[in-house]
Amino acid sequence: MEGRKRTGGKAGIKRKYQVLTVFVLLGILALLGMGIRLLLPQKEDVSEGRKLLQKLEKRDLLKTEDAVRKVRQEQLQEEGAAAQRDYREAFSGCVIMGDSVASGFSTYNVLDSTNVVAEVGTGLTSYDKQLETVTELKPRCVFLYYGFNDVGHVHGDVELFRQEYADFIIQLRQALPESEIFVNGLFPVLSLDVVENEAYKDLQPYNEAIRSMCKEQGVSFLDNEGLAQETDYAEDGYHFEIEFYPKWLQQMVEGAGL
Repeated sequence: MEGRKRTGGKAGIKRKYQVLTVFVLLGILALLGMGIRLLLPQKEDVSEGRKLLQKLEKRDLLKTEDAVRKVRQEQLQEEGAAAQRDYREAFSGCVIMGDSVASGFSTYNVLDSTNVVAEVGTGLTSYDKQLETVTELKPRCVFLYYGFNDVGHVHGDVELFRQEYADFIIQLRQALPESEIFVNGLFPVLSLDVVENEAYKDLQPYNEAIRSMCKEQGVSFLDNEGLAQETDYAEDGYHFEIEFYPKWLQQMVEGAGL
């Protein structure tokens, strides 16, 4: 009986050691697992950080685009100013004669006043004062924009219009025999609301009359068809905004080969 008790006691102690060993091993494994997790890179939630970066990138991109746009606008303005200076220099020694449409060159300071001999309401039969002025200037070349007011006076008589223009050219050539003459075609009327004259509805016959007259008189015709866009016109439908005049000046300079 005593032997069996000692045996049972040893067995119980052995089981206790086994259980303890298991717990120790489990504890060691648990500690190892924690250590491994600490050593390994942790996967963090970076969605908020990514959103912040994207927001900053977008803001920086907008700033960059604004900066580029501003620089480009300044560049275009500088190029436009340089081009205008070049055309003004090319126009040196030249004069544009005509009516209120032509007077926009000096009104908007696109050309110096000495380069513009124009008057509101003038036409092919009322140019004496202008002819006197341009004769004193003795320009190397003369650009004309006449005929618009005359369309309303000839009452549809295109041949009369043509003859009046030819008579004016003859007078001008006599006054300025050394000057080269360039004649601008008429620009179309955008709206008849202010003009209130059906004769202005189609100016093509008058432009054809100017073209043939120029050929007959041996002077140059400058075709302005398609140059004036709807956005170029002033509210009255036949005068022009300031932005149009550099474009028109460029056409004249290039058309004349200055």
